[in-house]
Amino acid sequence: MVNAYLAYIMTHDLAICGTFFAKRESQKVTYSSGGRRTEIDHILVHRQALKTVKDVKVLPGEDVTTQHKPLVADLSITLPPKQKVKTEPRIRWWKLRGPERNELRSRVMAAGLPDPNGAVNDTWQQA
Repeated sequence: MVNAYLAYIMTHDLAICGTFFAKRESQKVTYSSGGRRTEIDHILVHRQALKTVKDVKVLPGEDVTTQHKPLVADLSITLPPKQKVKTEPRIRWWKLRGPERNELRSRVMAAGLPDPNGAVNDTWQQA
């Protein structure tokens, strides 16, 4: 069984992360039963991604079951930068003064839109 496991690891160019970090025995044991303590759980990564693994450890105080302890890995993954969303520049209507304001008002009225300063009830009755 161990040979098949190692053959799989070598065939797929994987690395056993726990072997790259020096840990005390209590930080490596993932299974304990009947006085026996063994390291049966491993985290495998492609060798190309090995530089993203910063630490692999067992959480001794946390029990998954009475005999198993969780194995965790700290990864440092760089995310691609966010793409800026291209938007239309916002029109600052409130900054319009004088002739620009009158020109905009005349264009709105010519387009058949309701008068922004007109009575609201008249606008709803026309709709």
